[in-house]
Amino acid sequence: MSDRILLDSDPREAGRCTGALVAGRLRDLVSRMWAQSETAHCGPTQLDERGERFRAFVGRIAPEWLDEAEAVGAAAGVNPSDIFVLNALPGGFWSPPAGNCTSCLVVGSASATTDTLLHKNRDLLDSIQTFHVARLAGGGQVFASRDVGNIGIGHFHSDRPLAGANNTGSPLVEGELRDCGLTCCHLLRLVAERAFSCDEAVAVLEDALAREVAGGSGGTRGMIFLFADPDRGVLVEMTSRRLAVREVCDDTLVRSNHFLLDEMLPFAQPPTHNTLRRAERARELLAASGQPNLADLQRLARDHADGPDSICCDDAEHFWMTVSACTHVVRPQATDPLAHTRAMMGHPHNTLAIPVPRAIDGLPAACVSGELHELARALYRAKGCGAHMAALQEAHERAMAMELASVGAAARFGPEETLREALGDFVARAVERVRTALEGLLP
Repeated sequence: MSDRILLDSDPREAGRCTGALVAGRLRDLVSRMWAQSETAHCGPTQLDERGERFRAFVGRIAPEWLDEAEAVGAAAGVNPSDIFVLNALPGGFWSPPAGNCTSCLVVGSASATTDTLLHKNRDLLDSIQTFHVARLAGGGQVFASRDVGNIGIGHFHSDRPLAGANNTGSPLVEGELRDCGLTCCHLLRLVAERAFSCDEAVAVLEDALAREVAGGSGGTRGMIFLFADPDRGVLVEMTSRRLAVREVCDDTLVRSNHFLLDEMLPFAQPPTHNTLRRAERARELLAASGQPNLADLQRLARDHADGPDSICCDDAEHFWMTVSACTHVVRPQATDPLAHTRAMMGHPHNTLAIPVPRAIDGLPAACVSGELHELARALYRAKGCGAHMAALQEAHERAMAMELASVGAAARFGPEETLREALGDFVARAVERVRTALEGLLP
């Protein structure tokens, strides 16, 4: 297997490759899940039933995912049924419900460069994150990330061009949640694979509602989506039964984990202080920037001004933390080197932001297997959420950004395959640079 991994559009081949790379980590997660079930409020019989219900919902809208999961299980040495259970765990199975993500859109004239920017800090129970590039059955490819065992995804940026992020939404009133349906992560993957624009992204979600397969987030909560194409952004607030949409043009928009659209408020329970403060803080930082740029959003990703209510949080004071952060620069041309994602493959205080252009044919195996993320986790356990990497981050991230600009400028007027090879080599060097930096700081 080549060190640079591009997941195939064939679901069985993609599953085989993924399963082989995450085998040990997935087996460990499944073992911990069944051990937890012995003391959790939802025992093994109930978990098996939930997994089968989830499998049925997936089969109604994305049966190819079932083939992929079967292949993942075979390659990793786990029962595929256990993968479906992992994707249908009830809220509070591992811990009390988490505070979850903070995301923002910066569109058009609101952006310092007029490029559409979509940023997300992903918060959940501390878990291994994987990052991959996959070919799409409908043409093109997508950069995405997810936690081990998750059939869905947490971030994406495709060369169609479209980017997307999902947040846990408000706690819901009774009757608005379809238990064991597709969560925000699964619905985000549907969009990544099937949509070519913000309008099509909304249509995919509407189709999931019409087919009655949409679930919720965290077992008891609604879902929030932000999508971006080169010209505009779209916000969606959603339950299992309904959704509301707002277009974003020449403006900034922030969401944490509560609904704000008037149409959705009757179906939402009151927000907590945590989600209110993170949204307020993100707006403060964006307003102070004037017209935000990439550097501003990277600073936002690492903001720890409010302890347990921070945008960048850690589990020293509670049970969830920021496990990754991505800023997507959405530009029209698939081969434009500046159409890329700044990916923090780990807790933002304990890793470096890697520029990942859309025009690459795969990522190093260390990204796809979770190995790189595990280094950031180890550094977090050793150092916590401090400023121990601040100087290193500033120097390395500036150098990587300058190198991307140089490589892209040198290659963009040659054949496309030359550009993709040069950019792929750049990303491989950047990943190795991050690996070396993190290993050098570990005890």
